[in-house]
Amino acid sequence: MKERIAAARGAIGKGFLRWTAWMEKQGFYVMVGLCLAVIVGSALWARQPVSQPPPESVAVGEAAEFQQRLADVMKTVEPEPAVTPTPTPPPRWVRPLSGVVSRGFSPNELVYQQTIDGWAVHPAVDVVGAVGEPALSPTEGKVYAVNSNARYGLTVTIKLEDGSLLSLMGLKTASVAVGDNLAAGQSVGTAGGLMAAEASDPTHIHIYWEKNGMTLDSSLMWD
Repeated sequence: MKERIAAARGAIGKGFLRWTAWMEKQGFYVMVGLCLAVIVGSALWARQPVSQPPPESVAVGEAAEFQQRLADVMKTVEPEPAVTPTPTPPPRWVRPLSGVVSRGFSPNELVYQQTIDGWAVHPAVDVVGAVGEPALSPTEGKVYAVNSNARYGLTVTIKLEDGSLLSLMGLKTASVAVGDNLAAGQSVGTAGGLMAAEASDPTHIHIYWEKNGMTLDSSLMWD
């Protein structure tokens, strides 16, 4: 038994000595081969395809999905109705002369009147103006009459849309004829005519408005 063990040890020792001698002669080439194998293996590993998409592709996909969702939401949103500004309507009536009301509407109460030096009702409105100043139609209508009377002189009467009659009395001249259509603010003549009933008052026109036998306050329509 001891002889076999000794023989085995001798064989192992001889093999080691042979491997050592071979490595002394071939070791350099072995190391070079191992290095080449490592380099080739690394190159092959680097050439493997990447399974995940690049970050740019992910960002583009998310942006497209967000835009689609936004478009879907906008389809369900009802647009606000357009608001059309309400235009300011023009005044219904205009002041017939530039001056103030010198004597107001008083169909039931007595007021002092200088020309007669007494008190009387005044179912009309007196508006002051300059001699020759254009007298304007307070509203639109049609010329119903152009005439003169002893108390209030030259008169233009306008028939309004509602059938009422509006008379501008005490005119110096008239520039319209019966049947003419008038717009609000259109001249019907000039102020400064003679009025026997109010001769002591400053230059003015006497505006008488009536409908169905009732007198109306014309100043309420332009003040």
